[in-house]
This record gives sequence, C-alpha cells and structure tokens, in this order.
Amino acid sequence: MSSIKTLNRKRGNILAQLTKLSSKPLDNLSEFELRTTLDLLYDIKEKFEDIKQAYFEIDNDKDFKDVEPILNKIDEDIQDFQVSGKLLLYKFTEVDKFKHNNSSEHANNVRLPEIPLPQFDGQFSNWSSFKNQFHNLIETIGLSKIVLFECFA
Repeated sequence: MSSIKTLNRKRGNILAQLTKLSSKPLDNLSEFELRTTLDLLYDIKEKFEDIKQAYFEIDNDKDFKDVEPILNKIDEDIQDFQVSGKLLLYKFTEVDKFKHNNSSEHANNVRLPEIPLPQFDGQFSNWSSFKNQFHNLIETIGLSKIVLFECFA
C-alpha cells in the first residue's frame, strides 16, 4: 500500500498529463493524430485507475474523503475528453463513408447509349470510309465533351 503523499504525487502527474493532452484543440487534429491522442488518453486512464484503486485501499476515511471529489473530477474529465475524441473520430469515419459512397454513385449515374461501331476490315482502300464513319458517329451523338472523354479515356 502506498502512502498518501506518494499517491498525491502520482495523481498530480496524471492530472498534468491530462491537462497537457487536453490543451490541444481536437478539431485541428488529423484522424491519425486523433487516434494517437485517444491511445495516450487510454494509457493515462489505466494509470489513473491504478492510483484510484490504491486510494480505495486507504484505511483512513478522512484522507479518502478529502481526495474523493478530486478523483471524481479527474475521472469525469477523462470521460469527457474521451467522448469528444471518439465523437470526432466517428465524424472522420462517417465522412470517409460518405466520400466512398458518393464517388461510387457518381460513377454509376452515367449511362452511355449503345453505339453500333463501324468495323474495319483491314483493307487500305476502306480506311477513309471507316474513318469518316467513325468521326461522324462521335460528332453526331450529342454527348458532351466530358462524357466523350470518359468514354474514350
């Protein structure tokens, strides 16, 4: 069993780590940085739970009653920070899903008309006829240049 003085120092260390971690605004972090921050918060939470358990093992009720509100406040701060971080992480995943779904929907919306393409038989004398048929077909379809680019790209 640790002494009250040692536990208070450990609690102060945890509180300092939590304050440092929460001083950065989460809104400005990338998804990777947010995941890393939540991992650090998880480590801090585990250390805090160990310290809290050591406080619970204190025999002196007066010492524990003095510390109990502080422990509850730290626990509440950790939970609030964790919820806000997970909420932002959820928003990242929702944005990724939206981007993925939106891009696939856009790709499937374009329906091209069935075009009977002229066949080239390989004879040089028929080349100019084939070329004219092909160009006339492309120019008279009535498709925009963007759609034509998508067809032939």
